[in-house]
Formats: sequence, C-alpha cells, structure tokens
Amino acid sequence: MPLEVHLVHAKVDSPKDIAVLSVFLAPGASSTFFETLQANEAQADPDHPDLATKNKINAYDILPEDHSFWHYVGSLTTPPCQTEKGQSVNWYLFKTPNTLSYSQLYYFTSYFRDLPLSDNGRISRDTQDLVEGTTLFTFP
Repeated sequence: MPLEVHLVHAKVDSPKDIAVLSVFLAPGASSTFFETLQANEAQADPDHPDLATKNKINAYDILPEDHSFWHYVGSLTTPPCQTEKGQSVNWYLFKTPNTLSYSQLYYFTSYFRDLPLSDNGRISRDTQDLVEGTTLFTFP
C-alpha cells in the first residue's frame, strides 16, 4: 500500500497503555478525511499554530467500512521504538484498505517528502527483528 495512517490513543489515567489503529490506503475514490486535512493545511497559520482551523476532522472518516482487523502487541514506530517497562502498545491493523484519490495521494506524499529525515535517511524506522508473539484476526 502506498500510504498508511496511524491513529494513536493513550488512556488518560494510564498513558502507558497505548492503542494504535492502522489504516492502509490505496488509490481510488476521494477521501473526505483527506479533503478536510488538505483544507485545514491550506488555512493553517505558521505564526499561530495553536489556532483552531474551521474544518473539524472526523477520525471515523479514515476507517474502512469493513472493520475486520489483525491485532498484536508490539512497539511504537517512532524512536526510541522500544516500549517502557509496563507499557503495552496494542496494534489494530484494518484488513481492508480505505481509499484516497490520486491527487490526494500525490499531495500528501509530496508534503511528507519535505519533512526532515531521521538518522536512517527516512521518516520511518528500520525494520525490526521479529519477536515471538501472537497475531489475532477479528472480524465483525
């Protein structure tokens, strides 16, 4: 898939308990979620990053209609990647990708292409060694 979005959640009363919803995206129909993000980015004022934008983002708009998913316990994808003692990162990867238009895909890949790179020369981490564990598949 050319694009993957992570929605990262932490419990207010237990920030070491983290859940990540991972949605793969493929070229296809235009995405309301990305239309809103693009409109908000165009309105953003770099001198006032704390100001709210006019368009509210609905996180449900990024989720695919089919809510079947794989689940496993892993680590974060941003450095330092390893979890702290007592921390758990529950990953939920939706089986069915959602879509975005080719123009939206181009816009966001161009946007991220300009971000500062990490030590490995990318905005993603190196592939990690596989650890023993269980991956579960759940479907509605």
